[in-house]
This record gives sequence, structure tokens and C-alpha cells, in this order.
Amino acid sequence: MTIYRALDFLVRQGLVAHLARHSAYVACEHVERDHAHLVFVCGNRGVATECADRTTERRFARAANQIGFAPEPITIEIDGLFKICLDGTARPNMRPLPRRSQPVKIRSD
Repeated sequence: MTIYRALDFLVRQGLVAHLARHSAYVACEHVERDHAHLVFVCGNRGVATECADRTTERRFARAANQIGFAPEPITIEIDGLFKICLDGTARPNMRPLPRRSQPVKIRSD
């Protein structure tokens, strides 16, 4: 099994989010339920954090249901700058994105 097949399996299980625009994978912080991944990526430091938003998830589910569509795992990448990153501090759950030349590391905690 290749690493990419393993990562695809983890994405399908909702344990990892694939950030296509950044060619990266990040461990999911909300593994207790099936959900859309809302991942905020700070361009200042290259850190990412996930946010759970049930309202957004319900909107996607309702829209998909209206057209008879079964979506694959949803990952929404939002690029920008965190105020706390601009202030020089970072929350503990923010993880640096792997550089494209480095292997992807998946946290097991």
C-alpha cells in the first residue's frame, strides 16, 4: 500500500483533511463525528487550524440533498492571516503545514 492510498483511506474515514491547494494533509481535530473540514491557513506563519461549524455542514448537506448528490468528504481551505499570528503568538492547536519537499507527518494523538 502506498502512502497516498493510506492517506486517501484516512481522508475517507474523516481522520485527515487533504489541503489540495497546499499539497498537504492535516490530522483532523474533530474525529468523533462525520463533518466538513473548515481549515483556516495563515499565510504569515504557514499554520493551520480546523474549525467545526455545524451550520455550514447543514447547509452543504441540504444543498447536496436538494440535487440528489452524495458528496465525498468536504474540505474548505480558507487562506488569510490570524490576528494572533500578526501579534506574535499562536494557539497550541495550530500546526505548521508541511513543506512540499518534506514527507507528510500525521499526528497520532
